[in-house]
Amino acid sequence: MDRKRRTSPTRLALAVLLLGILLALPAAAQIQYFGYDGGASDDPSLNLTKAFTNFAYIGAQSDLTSTFVLDRVNAMSQKGLKGVIDLSVVLWCDYDGDESYRHLCVDWAQRWATWKQNNAGILTSDKVLAFAILDEPFNRNAVMTDYETATQRVKADFPWAKTLMIEGACVIAGTCSPYYGGPGISWYQGSLPGIDWLGLDDYGIHPATDQAYQNARAFLKSRFPGRKWVYVMDGYWDSEHQEKLNDSRISLMGPIADEWYNVARNDTDAILLGVFTWPLHDGWTTSQQFSCDIIAHHTAIGRTITQKALPPAEAPGSFAIYNNSGNTGSLSGWVCDPDGTLCQVDLYLDGGYYTTVSSPWYRIATTWCKSGVAVSFSLNVPSGTSGHRFTAVAQDLDFGNATLPSTCAESPACVWYAQSYSPKGSLDNVDATGYATGWVCDQDAPLTQSQVRIAAGSTTVGFYTTNLSNEAAVVMQCGGGSLHRFGVQLPTWTRGLQITAYAENLPYPSFEIKIPVLCANGSCVWH
Repeated sequence: MDRKRRTSPTRLALAVLLLGILLALPAAAQIQYFGYDGGASDDPSLNLTKAFTNFAYIGAQSDLTSTFVLDRVNAMSQKGLKGVIDLSVVLWCDYDGDESYRHLCVDWAQRWATWKQNNAGILTSDKVLAFAILDEPFNRNAVMTDYETATQRVKADFPWAKTLMIEGACVIAGTCSPYYGGPGISWYQGSLPGIDWLGLDDYGIHPATDQAYQNARAFLKSRFPGRKWVYVMDGYWDSEHQEKLNDSRISLMGPIADEWYNVARNDTDAILLGVFTWPLHDGWTTSQQFSCDIIAHHTAIGRTITQKALPPAEAPGSFAIYNNSGNTGSLSGWVCDPDGTLCQVDLYLDGGYYTTVSSPWYRIATTWCKSGVAVSFSLNVPSGTSGHRFTAVAQDLDFGNATLPSTCAESPACVWYAQSYSPKGSLDNVDATGYATGWVCDQDAPLTQSQVRIAAGSTTVGFYTTNLSNEAAVVMQCGGGSLHRFGVQLPTWTRGLQITAYAENLPYPSFEIKIPVLCANGSCVWH
């Protein structure tokens, strides 16, 4: 799956999208395995892909004492995945100094024995699916007698494991020169003894119609008949994709994934569909960074192939915003992710899209998730958002969109305030008919209408919202806003009682401030 050679926001309702893709995809038939190169390279990656994959491609380290493969394959096994292990730098050495690794190490047999001993705990059929002996041997101009020797040794030691060879399509088709020079495959007369599965990699193409890819596949199938076939679809995006596909839209990678699946499904020899690549990479947008609408295609394909069942749905989670020092807000929350298909959390400000919080997520311990994993998210928001309503929508590829409740008084929204001003205002008058007037505002959110509690004596009459236009003098005191005045017709039972008014303190709704009385003689009583 090597990619070093190559010469030649609309938010969706993800549940509907994924269901539509699943319904459109025909049965996987003979394809048994779906997974990513690097999809289990760390725990966050494994947790994000485990729900719809059943293998991961992982490279062994040249340091034979490294426990990387041992640890990762054990972690994969616990999540229901098997490993496809690339042995390139275990068996092969860079004697030419060009990173070609085209020669078997002189002590390769001893290196192999040491590696087997150090990784004995995972070298079982329930944990390992296959071994790659050397990635793209013809592209590397590898010594093929060495390749045959190593392949047959691995096969003899682990007859239950599959051995696979992935080669560059353009090298086989003759449309590009091997990366490290040499004659390509034309001189090779062997039969690839011990190799069970064959495959090609080519990226930025439409696989069903790309003639070079089709020619390369036809050649390998006729030259080495009877082998099962591995398909490698591109799970990344770069400038070369835009050039080759003549399209600048990264969203194209969703339909491209479907094309790869359909090509594989229509091949009766197909056994595995792998995605290159998951881990982050400079200059590329990898699958880990793909938007939810693209990953929804991967998820649908993976679920169709692996037939992994959906977990039970979980309570969505919650969020809140707190005041930071420096007049910024700290928005944080958690989401219960049943199976790793949580894709993103979209934040909305006053009902309009604001930003997206994407993976990688941070796992947290909580008893709120019944069977899934709780993941946290956080974001600093600027002072300009003070006094405005945030809402959060979690997008799960399996369960669709869920609006998260907040722990704020405005739930499911949350409003934060850069400073904490006391509310202002006055009860100006209660006329002879019992009509009470005044104004109230809170400088923490000068554009927000305020809530006023009117009391008669010690009894609350009711809660009212400022909804009348105010004059310029009030605007200056409030710092803005145009609806800070109120007018309330009092009920007849309030005759003769002292009328008072209390303003809500927006940052702390449970606290209120009694506003000054400006009625004649300082007494707001009507008779």
